[in-house]
Amino acid sequence: MTTLIGPDFIALQVRNLAASKKFYVEVFGFEIAAQTPPGAAILKTAPIALALREPLRPLVASDPDGYAITFHTARS
Repeated sequence: MTTLIGPDFIALQVRNLAASKKFYVEVFGFEIAAQTPPGAAILKTAPIALALREPLRPLVASDPDGYAITFHTARS
């Protein structure tokens, strides 16, 4: 029997892929993976991969759904 452990891959649909990539690279310091499909950016994150992608369907500004992501950090 398979036991569900938790997320393995997270993809955020963003309104502006270029601006979002710039934000995650410049503010968080993430790197973009070399193998990234068109319309998306896979960030080098561990242990769970994080991707930014163009919407699969139009995003509506009045949509009440919201999302929050918490990043684990470590002191260096």
